[in-house]
Amino acid sequence: MVKALSLLLCLLLTLSVLTPALPAFAASIQKDFTVSETVKVDGTNKTTTAKITYDWDDGTTTDIPVESVTVSPDMASLTVGDTEQLTATVAPANATDKNVTWTSSNTSVATVDANGIVTAISAGAADITVTTVNGGYTAKCIVAVQLAQSTPPVTNIVYAGGSTITGTGISGASITVTLPNSTTVNASVNSGGTWTVDVPSGVTLAGEQIISAVQQETGKAVSNTVSVAVRPRSEPPIVNPVYENDTTISGTGVAGDAILITSQYDVYTTFTYVDSGGTWTANVPEIMVLMVGNEIEVEQMETDKAISQMVSVPVLQAT
Repeated sequence: MVKALSLLLCLLLTLSVLTPALPAFAASIQKDFTVSETVKVDGTNKTTTAKITYDWDDGTTTDIPVESVTVSPDMASLTVGDTEQLTATVAPANATDKNVTWTSSNTSVATVDANGIVTAISAGAADITVTTVNGGYTAKCIVAVQLAQSTPPVTNIVYAGGSTITGTGISGASITVTLPNSTTVNASVNSGGTWTVDVPSGVTLAGEQIISAVQQETGKAVSNTVSVAVRPRSEPPIVNPVYENDTTISGTGVAGDAILITSQYDVYTTFTYVDSGGTWTANVPEIMVLMVGNEIEVEQMETDKAISQMVSVPVLQAT
């Protein structure tokens, strides 16, 4: 018995030493081994048999190849500075090597890192391609990059007959104003965030006309258009005759409107309001002397309208 066991151990040791060196065809070697040994015990022959089962591993593996790859999304529209995560799906799902690489056809427009994260660099288009390490299969995402849009400008109220148009914007940005006759005028936003354009000579702004403006910041696309309607002028007031030494000046106008009265050469000014009956009366200040030959200038301002044209009336001699 002892001898049989020794033989068994010897066989196992031999197999363990030879296994790594056996060629591939050795995988067909029988895996079950039977060892017999006969010995004499007390004058009688005894046969001992041992069966060995050996699990053979020839060290070879079976790879599952890649058959295709897809990318999601396959199209992306980005603004400069944006990022987008792309996802590659390798088929079959149990492929042995599912590693992929990423490349961009135009890195000045969009870049992509090893994890499929796309970064928009500048306006344009680029193809982002994913390639499988096993098999070299490819798929691509078409990326379109556009500039970020500028902030629209703010345009202040524009009144009929005005000689300037003003507003606010982003410091350093350019402003383009389009007038009702399609004439365009340009300005730059100053460091204080305001801008002003002069209405060209020969152009008269009338009530309800439309003026539009856009802003373009450095490195950005032009803004959306902002449009404003020109507010109409107030109706000129009617002024009753003014005589020297009068203590009041009167007339008619639009109920609730303000009436502004100025002596000749803008020396003295006073104001009043049109009453509900459509008439107005202003007291003449003591310092405002009404002299024959001088003129009194009167204007009316309606709510949400530009000040009216000036009405000049001469100071008449009292009779």
